[in-house]
Amino acid sequence: MTAKPDFKYLNAELYRHPGERAARERLKKIPGFQKALDMLTDSSGADAERQAETASMIRVGPGVYPRLHELWVDIQSRFGLSGIPLHATASARVPCSLRGGNDRPVVILDCALLDDLPEREMSALLAMQAGTVRLGNASLVAAADFSRWFIDVYGILGAPALLPAWGLENWRRYAAFSADRAAALAEGDPESVASLLNRFAGAGSSAWGGITRPDDIRVQGLEALSRQADWSNNKIRRFALAMNRQNDVALIRRLDLMDWFAEGVPARILSGEVTEPEGATFDAGAAWSGTDKDPSLAYWGEFAGGGSDSSDKSSSGCPFCGMKDAAGKGINSFMKAGEAFWNTLMDNMKK
Repeated sequence: MTAKPDFKYLNAELYRHPGERAARERLKKIPGFQKALDMLTDSSGADAERQAETASMIRVGPGVYPRLHELWVDIQSRFGLSGIPLHATASARVPCSLRGGNDRPVVILDCALLDDLPEREMSALLAMQAGTVRLGNASLVAAADFSRWFIDVYGILGAPALLPAWGLENWRRYAAFSADRAAALAEGDPESVASLLNRFAGAGSSAWGGITRPDDIRVQGLEALSRQADWSNNKIRRFALAMNRQNDVALIRRLDLMDWFAEGVPARILSGEVTEPEGATFDAGAAWSGTDKDPSLAYWGEFAGGGSDSSDKSSSGCPFCGMKDAAGKGINSFMKAGEAFWNTLMDNMKK
C-alpha cells in the first residue's frame, strides 16, 4: 500500500490546473519571455512600492493581530513555507495582493477584510496566496502586475504590449484555478474556498435569507460556463474578455473546484494513489476546438494563430464576413507588431 504523503512535501504539479499548465507553455512561446521574467519581476517596483507604503501598512505579528498571525503561520507550514510577511493596509488597491515574486513574496490585505471575512474564508484566502507561492506562480503575478502598470501608465503608447499582457491575463485567470485547488487541499475540503468564491461573486452576505440552496449557485456556474463557451468563440470578443481584469470567473472556478472534489481526485492525490500531474500530456498547441468547454479562457496563441470555428467562416450572402476576415487579419498584424515591440523593449532594458 502506498504511504500517504505529507501535504507540504507533495509535488505541487499534482494539484496544478491543467489549463494553467497549458497557459504556461503558451507564455514560454512568447519570444524572450522566459529571459524577461526575472527582469519584469525586478522592474515591477514591488520593493520600492513596499518601502513607500511602510508608513501606511501594519505588519501582522505576534503582537499585532496575533490570531491572524497564528493562522498565517499555520497556513504557511502546511505548504512547507515560512517567514512570508503579511501586511494589512487601508490603502490597498485590491482586497488581497501577492507581491515580490517567488524570491521575496509578501501578502497585503485590505483592512476591511479583517472585519468582513469569517475565519474559514480568511484561511481560504491566505491559503490561496501560499498556494500561489508553492506553485511557483508569484513571479508571474509580479510580471502580470508590471504589464498592467505599463499599459495603464503609457496608455495608447503601451498598446503594442498587449501581446504579453494578454498572455499574462489569460494565465492569471488560469492560475486562480490552481490556487483554488491548492487552498482546498490545504484546508481539507472545498467548502471554505467555495464560500469565499461565493463572496467574490457577490453572494457572501447572510442578509435577505443568504444562500439556502447552494445548488442554485451551481446552476448559475453552469450557465456562466455555457455562455462563456459560446461568447468566446469570436476572437475579438475573446480578446476583450481576457483583458477584463474585474472578471475573475468566480462561479466557474467554484464549479470546477467542486466537480474536481466530486470526481475524487483530491482524495486520490492525498492518499498517494495519484503520482502523475493531471493533463501532463495535454497538447497546448492543439487545445482549441469549436466545441471546447474548458472552464478558463482561451490561450493567447489561439488568438494570434489558432484554428477558426464555424462562426468565423465565411458563408454565402453574409454581408459582414468580409469585414470579419479583414478585422481578423488586422488583429493578427497588430499582435505581430506587439511581439516586435516586446522584443525591442526587452533589448532596451538589458542595456
